[in-house]
Amino acid sequence: MILIFHAYSQFDALNVFINRQIHQADLEDSLLTSWSIELNPSLVSHYNITRTQNIIFKNEIGDELHRIEGPFSSSELEEALQIAKSKNKRK
Repeated sequence: MILIFHAYSQFDALNVFINRQIHQADLEDSLLTSWSIELNPSLVSHYNITRTQNIIFKNEIGDELHRIEGPFSSSELEEALQIAKSKNKRK
């Protein structure tokens, strides 16, 4: 299983667009968790968040497999999931 973490800013004007992209994407059997960078500053430093929209893909043991920094479309999210899955198979 791939774990997907979505870090976002509460004040980002793109949130409506990004949330639509997440809901349109086929995330297969992955588990998605979203959290605000303003409400979770310790996670910002832990995950080295530098943009207001981030998607981090990890495997079940916590290894980072792939990352999207900045805005993304549903097709880019699906592509990134496939990249994460292929990296996970190599581990």
